[in-house]
Amino acid sequence: MKRLSAGKKILLGIIGLTLVLCVTAFSYFNDYCHASSHALELIQETETIEHGENYLAFVPKDYDTGVILYPGAKVESEAYAPLLKELADRGIFAAVVYVPLHFALLDSDAAFKVMEEHPEVQNWYIGGHSLGGVAAGVLAGRYPERFQGIILLASYVTSDLSKTELKALTLIGSNDGVINREQYRKNRKNLPEETKEITIQGGNHAQFGSYGFQKGDNEADITREEQWELSAEYILKLVVE
Repeated sequence: MKRLSAGKKILLGIIGLTLVLCVTAFSYFNDYCHASSHALELIQETETIEHGENYLAFVPKDYDTGVILYPGAKVESEAYAPLLKELADRGIFAAVVYVPLHFALLDSDAAFKVMEEHPEVQNWYIGGHSLGGVAAGVLAGRYPERFQGIILLASYVTSDLSKTELKALTLIGSNDGVINREQYRKNRKNLPEETKEITIQGGNHAQFGSYGFQKGDNEADITREEQWELSAEYILKLVVE
């Protein structure tokens, strides 16, 4: 039997490693949190829904303020429909973007498409859940003049926004078992000094969306409906001040 040369062995090794990495990446990104049946039904039943090219939006009758959310990593965007509906019921144009492989950091500019299609909105707020908030912070750090503020749901920012004029709000459930609190404390310096930091008593990580229980999280002591309503009220207070 003819023996393989050292060069061919190296080439076959590289090909094998590449295949393993591709399969691993495919498995990782396709194992994501799906929107609940409640969220999907809400989308179907709501008449004032807008399906944009890269976003889903709940549109109130009259509005001049818009909030764009980036989904948490490996969370289906539709899972945030209940929170968006709560915001729209309070007169806020509320959208969530679709991002590649359900990973917002792969397209931190996604919000601009929403903004381009809605020039009637005078005041834009960018935000995100979990790692989606980190992606929102990247965009806000590059273009702070495009936004009035940033909203972080169980999240933090790694971009320095401390010298900007952005209004900022962080919401964290007291029972959150997923957020890296050390990273949150470490990166607090990146937010404006007047940032409003609010703990939702009894809330957890997953209940900002509607996709079921998340591995590593703690059980919530409040209902998901209560967490959505409280979150919407705190966001409304931020944008009307």
